[in-house]
Amino acid sequence: MKVKDFICRLYQEDFSLWKEKKEKDSISKENETIDKKCEYINLDTVDDECELNEYEFLNYLWHQSLIDEYDFSHPEENLLRKNAARLIHIYMRDKMHQKDERDISKALNLRDIYDCRVCMNHIAQVYTKGIIEAIEIPGISSKENEKFRIFAGSYEAEDEDIEKWMDAVNSNR
Repeated sequence: MKVKDFICRLYQEDFSLWKEKKEKDSISKENETIDKKCEYINLDTVDDECELNEYEFLNYLWHQSLIDEYDFSHPEENLLRKNAARLIHIYMRDKMHQKDERDISKALNLRDIYDCRVCMNHIAQVYTKGIIEAIEIPGISSKENEKFRIFAGSYEAEDEDIEKWMDAVNSNR
């Protein structure tokens, strides 16, 4: 799944409301100017109206600090697990107003938790909340009953996993 598709799906309700507001008010002239002069995305290459709305919506979310510059500037990239963790955590924290877990010790057992220091808290939060699961690597552990778990943040998100994550987010509402 592409980054922009995941974001639009995660913020589906906001996207619908935004489109209605845009159609009603045509949003503010200031935002339209920002959209058209965007240095990251060449809006002239966008073919259909739906896709144009998605890019404009990403611009709106970026200016609301709900997505990062990377998401906005690379919307066609495949979604990585660490980016999904960040997007889900920000969505749950800022849109659903859920507090961060205080005890993230469960996530500290992930062998790669510190591979991305910027992503660490996002990964810890969604893992501790049970939104995104770890990947178990069999036969590597040094102890007999211990399982070797990694988050695998640099792996591409699989569609079946995304479905589980979206269900988990929606069940937390």
